[in-house]
Amino acid sequence: MNPVNFDALPPLSPRAAELLAVKLEDDDAEQQLLAIVSNEPQLAARLVAVANSAAHGGASSRIASVPQAIRRIGMRQAMQMATGMLFGHPVSARLSDQAREQLWLHSVSMATACREVARLLKYHDGSDAYLHGLLHDLGYMLAELTWPGALERVCVFALEQSLTIEQAEREQFGREHGELTAMLLEHWLAPATFAQVHRNHHLFAGRSNSLAGILCAAESIVSLDEFGRGVFGTTINPFACLARPREVVESLLLKQLKLEQRELDRLLERMLDNVAEIGGLGRSMAAA
Repeated sequence: MNPVNFDALPPLSPRAAELLAVKLEDDDAEQQLLAIVSNEPQLAARLVAVANSAAHGGASSRIASVPQAIRRIGMRQAMQMATGMLFGHPVSARLSDQAREQLWLHSVSMATACREVARLLKYHDGSDAYLHGLLHDLGYMLAELTWPGALERVCVFALEQSLTIEQAEREQFGREHGELTAMLLEHWLAPATFAQVHRNHHLFAGRSNSLAGILCAAESIVSLDEFGRGVFGTTINPFACLARPREVVESLLLKQLKLEQRELDRLLERMLDNVAEIGGLGRSMAAA
């Protein structure tokens, strides 16, 4: 396969670094966010679209302004989503419509699962978990942009060869998706800790006190077959051939998170109860 040509990628918006510098506890945090978004018309449109999605009650009352969107979404999540969009859209905008929708559906699924796991474990910063869930699929976006059709091929290869997705990625891409994510984040000069979270995060399975461990648990949740069917609906799920039945996912999560069965049941039911909202949110982020 051809190597990844980072020089051919669009630059990261300077607004991303500005957004990462905003502290939620700042008295003027909302004004800072509004100032950043006002310099990114596409980002403004995406936030409004997200606020009007079913996940945020948009079906009953539509809004048109960014301040209203931020208040409806909530400052913390609006900041995380805006950051995820600024990192994700330069790559996803160059993908086919189908691939873009597929990967944003998967990204929002990962973000939601990360947030739920972080809450359950009382991880000190659940908003970080949500953001890194959104960033998780940057590696897949980069692979699909560099080698069109790569996502479908690697999943089929994993199934045919009885490999894990990570093993198949190393065979097909020469590296795992987490490494691709880390490489892209480093290319864009994101904080060093961002790349550290994603690079080799599969080695941290079972270390639920870390963001990398939370990512691993979220991957297990998102692999649940009934969850994937609910989120993707009529959209082709490129990961469907690797979906797992509930008993397998439960076994993985009990080991990874060291939960009691009733805690795990509540976690999975919360995720399953929200598949329509997650699907609507992912489509809003892909289409905006």
